[in-house]
Parts: sequence; C-alpha cells; structure tokens
Amino acid sequence: NYNLKQLLLICDYYNISKELKQSKAKKLEIINAIFVYENNVEHIEAVIMRKQLWFYMNELKNDKFMKKFVLW
Repeated sequence: NYNLKQLLLICDYYNISKELKQSKAKKLEIINAIFVYENNVEHIEAVIMRKQLWFYMNELKNDKFMKKFVLW
C-alpha cells in the first residue's frame, strides 16, 4: 500500500537505500529488499521501532492541531 517515495523512506531508515539507488531498483525490488531486511531476526528491534515511529507520525498528521508542525 506504499508508494515508491514511502518505500524509499523506509529503506533510508534501514540504511539499505544506497544499494537500491545505485542499481536503480524497481518498486518490486525495493519491496523485496525491505521484506528480506524485516524478516531477518537480527533486525527485529529496528523494525519494531520503525513501525512504532511510523504509527506516531500518522497520528500526528491526522491531528488537527499537530499536523501543522509535521513536515513529512
């Protein structure tokens, strides 16, 4: 359900965007890279933190008052 820009933000968060940008990866390749990263047990803490922060960001964006302070 994410567009290409949002997928690249996730890759940036995980520090896996450099390889994808150099190879000019397509959307499906980016999704696969994120899938592989998130299914690696060694990265579980980073995945949980990203999902939590993304949730908070969406909550802020949906709040009438706070959305004016969020640049996303």
